[in-house]
Amino acid sequence: MKAISELKAIDLFCGIGGFHLACKENNIDVVWASEIDKFARTQYELNYGLIPQGDITKINVEDIPEHDLLCAGFPCQAFSNAGKKMGLEDTRGTLFYEIARILDHHKTPYFLLENVPNLLSINNGEIIKVIQDVFQDLGYYLKIKILNAADFGLGQLRKRVFIVGFRDKEKYFNFSFPTAYDYRVVLKDILEEEVDEKYFIKNEKIFRYLEKDNPFKMVKIDPELACSLIARQYDCWDGNYITDQKGFKNTSRQGERVWGEDGLFPTLTQNPEFVQVNRVAEALGGIQGYRVYSQDNQSIALCANGGGMARTGLYSVKDRIRKLTPRECARLQGFPESYKIECSDSQSYKQFGNAVPVPVVSAIIKNILKVI
Repeated sequence: MKAISELKAIDLFCGIGGFHLACKENNIDVVWASEIDKFARTQYELNYGLIPQGDITKINVEDIPEHDLLCAGFPCQAFSNAGKKMGLEDTRGTLFYEIARILDHHKTPYFLLENVPNLLSINNGEIIKVIQDVFQDLGYYLKIKILNAADFGLGQLRKRVFIVGFRDKEKYFNFSFPTAYDYRVVLKDILEEEVDEKYFIKNEKIFRYLEKDNPFKMVKIDPELACSLIARQYDCWDGNYITDQKGFKNTSRQGERVWGEDGLFPTLTQNPEFVQVNRVAEALGGIQGYRVYSQDNQSIALCANGGGMARTGLYSVKDRIRKLTPRECARLQGFPESYKIECSDSQSYKQFGNAVPVPVVSAIIKNILKVI
C-alpha cells in the first residue's frame, strides 16, 4: 500500500488549478494536467511550474502518466440553469466520456468530479443516470452530494455537486463527505482595503434607481443572503423584481427568481409582501451585475462569462458601489495570497468564475485519504 506522500493525481479541465491546490494541501503530487484555454494554461504554469496539455479529446490515454486520483471540474455550461441546459446534446456535456476513457485505461483507484447542482435534475434526472451507468460499468462505486462553499470558510454562496468514485467497495462504504464548519465568513471579511477607482461604479443610470423617488424605493438594497455567481448571463436574466403581491407568473427563468429573508424563492409564486431585492437597472437589462448586494453577507457565486459587474456582482462598500477585484475573487474561491495573478481583469474574472472552491475540494480529499 502506498504512503500518502507517494500518491499522484492528474487534473483534467484544470482551469487555474483549484484541484491542484487542494491536492497540494493534502500532500498529493499533481503529475499531469489538461486545459483547453490558453490563458488559464499560462496562469497554471506560472503558479505551479507544470504546463497543462491542451484539448483532452486529442490526447492519447497512453501518454497520461499513472496516477491514483483523477480530479476534474468538467464543463458545466451544458447543465447550468443560466445556460440552455442542452445536456448531452451540447458537446460540452459529453466531455465526461473523456474522463471515462482515461479511467477505463488506467483503472484509476479514485476520482473526484465537480459540476453545477443542476446536473442532478436536468432532463428529469436522465443525465446523471447516464453518468452513473457509465462509471458503474467501469467498476466504480459512486457517492454524490451537493456542498456549499459558504459552509467551508468561504464568503461566497456557491453550491456545487461533487462526485467521488471508488474501485474498492469497502473504501466506498467507509467514505463520507465532510460536514460544514462551525463558522461563517462574509464578504467584508475578505475585501481589500485599497481599491483602484476603476472598480467603482459611476454610471448615473444605475444610481437613479437608488434615489428616494424611484419606484422601487421600498425595496432594501441589502438582501439577507446573496445568490450564487453563475457562469452565463445574457438573455437568461429578466430582472423582473417586484414590490407587491400582484403580477406574478410561474417561471423557471433565473432572472425572475426572488430573494427573501429566508433565502432564495425558486419562482415568483411565493407572493411575498416584501422582497429584499433591489432592482437598479430597469433601463440596463436587469442583469445580475446591476443588483446591489451587502458586504455583510456572503457574495453571490462568481461567474465565468459576461461583463465584470455580471461576473462579480455589485456591492455596497463604505457608501459606494463597486464590483469585486480579481484578488477578492481569488479569496472567495480559497486561492492563497501567494497565488500570482498576471493576466487581464477580464480573464481573471472568467478564470475564478470557472474555478473550484479550494477548501471544499481539500476537505473532500482529506476524507478520501482517511479511507485510504
